Amino acid sequence: MNYPIPQFSSEIKNKAKNALNLATDWVVNSQITHAWPYWTADTGRFASVRSIRNPDMRVLYSICWSTARASQALVSAYLITGRDDALEAARRAMRFVDTCQIDSRFLPEKYQGGCREETPLCEQIAYRDTIEAVQGYISLYLATKEKKYLDRAVFSADFIFRMHREIGTFPHHYYDVITGEVLPCTKDWGRVVISAEALMFSQLNKLLGEERYSREAFDSIDWVIENLLGSDGSMKNRDEYNSAMAHHVIQDGPFTNVITNDDGFGVALIAAYRVKGDEKYREAALRYGKWWLEQKEMPPKYSSITSVFNFLLDMYRFTGDSAYAEKALAYMERTLELQSINPGVPEVHGGFRGHECSCSEEEELYPGDPLNYISLRTTMYAMMALGKVAAENEDQWNCAYSGFGW
Repeated sequence: MNYPIPQFSSEIKNKAKNALNLATDWVVNSQITHAWPYWTADTGRFASVRSIRNPDMRVLYSICWSTARASQALVSAYLITGRDDALEAARRAMRFVDTCQIDSRFLPEKYQGGCREETPLCEQIAYRDTIEAVQGYISLYLATKEKKYLDRAVFSADFIFRMHREIGTFPHHYYDVITGEVLPCTKDWGRVVISAEALMFSQLNKLLGEERYSREAFDSIDWVIENLLGSDGSMKNRDEYNSAMAHHVIQDGPFTNVITNDDGFGVALIAAYRVKGDEKYREAALRYGKWWLEQKEMPPKYSSITSVFNFLLDMYRFTGDSAYAEKALAYMERTLELQSINPGVPEVHGGFRGHECSCSEEEELYPGDPLNYISLRTTMYAMMALGKVAAENEDQWNCAYSGFGW
């Protein structure tokens, strides 16, 4: 079945492209680079949180997952604008991710391909960071056709698949490669973000031309459909709220206990349906999409706004229903309101505001109004969605956080 890319007016496409260009400026300018003789192993990382009002406030830099996701956002920019600096920054970002990817004869075989969470020096493999790394490699492979990126994607996806076969539906969040200690996945929000792995498994099965990743690869998304996706299409968190879930779950108001930033669960449903043809994925995507269409308000979490923006665009392409286009454009307008316009101040110009902390300790470091900070998380989702709006043809549609483009 064909799913033609959405065609918006030239005015809308140009608005999206201009915003994407500005965001690309910010991301590229925020990346750590090095040249003789000032070498640093942090090369490739990006500013993750930066204060707009206080330039002296310490900058938080990206870790493995966010560096990989930023690479995907930069590929979106490259496909639309053709900017060589965007592609080079994406490559540089994934070289940092390379250093987090474990390929060592000094560690047990089961850890090979897993990605260390923060930097190459930390001791724990993070399961979700590894998923994000795979997605970064796939996106760069499709943009460049360089097989080394596909090989690295498969290397880490094999680690993830091994963990399914060893542990079951939900592998652990963390694995300490020194002590062997693990942190099990027991919370609903964690299960949802892990289940989005169905996106990368679907992409790789299609790209490899074989079902390398079989039934176990889809157990987690099947579980979420059966246990968490409500009959009305909402995704509810059943656990007691805490700050660790702050950038995924809404604490109060109309969206109380809703998991609004799904880390790609919605688009993974579309991907799984396209590859496997199982009607349950199509039905789940339509149910989930209908719920978002029915919401009269937007979620109060800023990264959720840009995340849902991506999903709505995919649903428009999946269904052809103009209601999704109208809703997506409303999200686009809200997204553009978040962009920081500060000409002459490259440290903050072009990035998207709205930082949500992921723990109480972080709240102490970056207090006050989230709109006082540029957020890489919010910016990355925004760039990927704006790239979809601006796309003129299939070749410009990035596979990042999408059931299409591969």
